[in-house]
Amino acid sequence: VAARAAGTAKRVEGDPALAAEAMEGVRVVEIGQYTVAPLASRHLGALGAEVIKIEAPGGDAIRGAPPFRDDGLSYIFALSNTDKQGLVLDLREERDRARLHRLLDQSDILVENLRQGALARFGFDQPALARRHPQLVCCSINGFGNDSVYPGRPAFDTVIQAMSGLMSLTEVDGEPMKTGISASDMIGGQFGLLAAIAGIECRERTGKALQFDISMQDASVWVTQMDWPGAQKHLPVTILAARDGYVLAEGDEADLQNLIAGAGRQVDRDELMALLSAAGKQCAPVLLSLIHISEPTRRRGIS
Repeated sequence: VAARAAGTAKRVEGDPALAAEAMEGVRVVEIGQYTVAPLASRHLGALGAEVIKIEAPGGDAIRGAPPFRDDGLSYIFALSNTDKQGLVLDLREERDRARLHRLLDQSDILVENLRQGALARFGFDQPALARRHPQLVCCSINGFGNDSVYPGRPAFDTVIQAMSGLMSLTEVDGEPMKTGISASDMIGGQFGLLAAIAGIECRERTGKALQFDISMQDASVWVTQMDWPGAQKHLPVTILAARDGYVLAEGDEADLQNLIAGAGRQVDRDELMALLSAAGKQCAPVLLSLIHISEPTRRRGIS
């Protein structure tokens, strides 16, 4: 607030020019739907990798998820699948299975998030891939992992949020709640990205292509660690109501209310933050997500 008022806030002018992108020359094959694998390979594409997205004849199911752009394309699909090329293959057909093998012969990374055993039914389980494509870094991401105490058990984001304990950290009146976004999907995608990059680095150093079996359950449990018994607790924070929104501030509510009571009226958000900053309290505005500020989009045809 002070920097903005003084006119000293820095302006972001754009990304620096690079001689080459980090993953340039790496080819990624993605076989996935919804969020997890598409998110991991979407980031690899942003880093310069060539990403080829494999879709079944019916397409990625998230193509039908609203809201939709004016051209009928799902915003969520577009955000998760930029920087990619598309290829339709029906792995029930021998000809398309052969096409996939030829593609994997010329690729560096396979990222997939199909249900446990789905690729194995078509001969693309990890042992078979290691024999036929020894150069290929394989990254499998699903709810409970392939080497799991829940063999064959399907899962989606909300199931993993519940079973990992993540929902218990977002209680309302003592009732566990799902986070507002698909947090476990996104956590799994980030772990997949890290595994893919680490796998390429390991292959470059040792000549060995690793295979990763990533469990969204394990990854989601890991991110709850700051609330495990004995963990260092966070500083107390409070959400304070202003005339035009909310502010998050460091400290207990009673102390903060006493601090701002001297204003004698309900202040707007910038005034509230100025009061808190003057008292040495860390604070930040609680801003709206895009879903709350964008105009409702009517469902349109799907491309």
